[in-house]
Amino acid sequence: MFFQELGLKNNIITRFLTSTPSIFYNPVEKNKNVIEAIQRNYLNLGDSDANMKVWILKLLSQNPFILLNTSTAIQENLEFLQKNDFTDHEILQLLSKFKGFIFQLTPTTMQKSMLFSRSVFKCSDQELKQLVLKCPALLYYSVPVLQERLEGLLKEGISIAQIRETPMVLELTTQIVQYRIKKLSALGYDIKNGTLESLNGTKKGFEANYGKIQSKQERPIFNPVAPINIED
Repeated sequence: MFFQELGLKNNIITRFLTSTPSIFYNPVEKNKNVIEAIQRNYLNLGDSDANMKVWILKLLSQNPFILLNTSTAIQENLEFLQKNDFTDHEILQLLSKFKGFIFQLTPTTMQKSMLFSRSVFKCSDQELKQLVLKCPALLYYSVPVLQERLEGLLKEGISIAQIRETPMVLELTTQIVQYRIKKLSALGYDIKNGTLESLNGTKKGFEANYGKIQSKQERPIFNPVAPINIED
């Protein structure tokens, strides 16, 4: 009944029963407290009530696990971002990405990930903040995961400067990166001297980009001054 009151459709509620049955073991009051904490904080960040209602439904349908958190944990995570000089607008940006991932983190894990990134990229606090906004994975993934992916990229001959320019590449697993580099290399594309944008994106996006590079490679070069052979 509580989920229906929020506006969730029955098919989504039914999906919860199989994907996250544990949320139904929570007292209704506990679920309400978590949702109200999220709603209150969202509005306090300056967005509208209408946007909040749409966002909360999308958030719950994508990531019902947030209900396993406590209202206190949610508050602490948002306060951590504010203490690290993220503006209200920037926090809203982060909330809109990764299916509300911020609510599943802790200030400690976020701090460790940020310290790791600052050390790797040799950047100021402001520069680090911009990198996180560009690639929230720097906040989301643990240090061991970030380290593994970074080392995988470096082994492929990719530089720290390239990664800093396109940090979103850290959202990809090492296996995916290796596969994509292999495909691009077969076309003669040198990832070491090119942009990492070619590696980025979803599987569909990468394949589309790969197709464009491939078609350019196969397209014959027309020379307007070359002599035309005319048979007698």
